[in-house]
Amino acid sequence: QGQASAVASKTEFLLDGATVLGLIDTPALAPGGSATVTVNWLTASAKKGQHTIKATADKTNVVPESNEANNTRTITVSIQGNKT
Repeated sequence: QGQASAVASKTEFLLDGATVLGLIDTPALAPGGSATVTVNWLTASAKKGQHTIKATADKTNVVPESNEANNTRTITVSIQGNKT
């Protein structure tokens, strides 16, 4: 969103506010650029029901920013159950 380049950083994926699903390498970005980062989550041991996953860009704070408040996005996912 900014007008300056961003150095490579780490994106954290957090399950239900407590379990780190991954700390993923994120490439350097050109001004106004974006990147797609993903994390694998093995749901076999997940409890049935609603869960939140929060992604936080620049989790280790290596990118100088004028607004640190716009680095997170949270989604809700539903686990229907696992077949055994």
